[in-house]
Amino acid sequence: MLIGFFGTMLPIIPGPLVILLGAAAYWAILQTDSGIGLVGFIILTLLTLAAAIIDFVSGALGAKWFGASKWGAFGALLGGIIGGIAFSIPGLIAGPVLGAIAFEIFFDRKEIKPAGKSGLGTIVGGAAGIAGKLIIAAGMVIYFLADVLFIDRF
Repeated sequence: MLIGFFGTMLPIIPGPLVILLGAAAYWAILQTDSGIGLVGFIILTLLTLAAAIIDFVSGALGAKWFGASKWGAFGALLGGIIGGIAFSIPGLIAGPVLGAIAFEIFFDRKEIKPAGKSGLGTIVGGAAGIAGKLIIAAGMVIYFLADVLFIDRF
């Protein structure tokens, strides 16, 4: 779970998913009433999905917040997907920025400076996304500990 929590800040480790897998491993090893219950797994799974959605859209929302057109926001989203698949970690970082800038220039016909502002928004949005995922990851760890230690399981 600690690897998942700290891995939330790195694009290579899917932190909330690692936390969920840690809870599953805990249950699989103990398989007693001292583990997490079904409701706990459902809650942790929903939080994992929420973190994935935040990770997926945060760059595009940041670009939009900084004045990107729908093309810039779409470019950030597409750039993150293609960059992550084609170029791994560097692509996950640079893909949304380059996608936002390229789509602003080529499809919305913006000049380089306003397009660059959209790229900056992608960076800010990505950082906000990491902060949001970190909050969710902390909540997941706290919920797991509370469920295992204090809450009656279903």
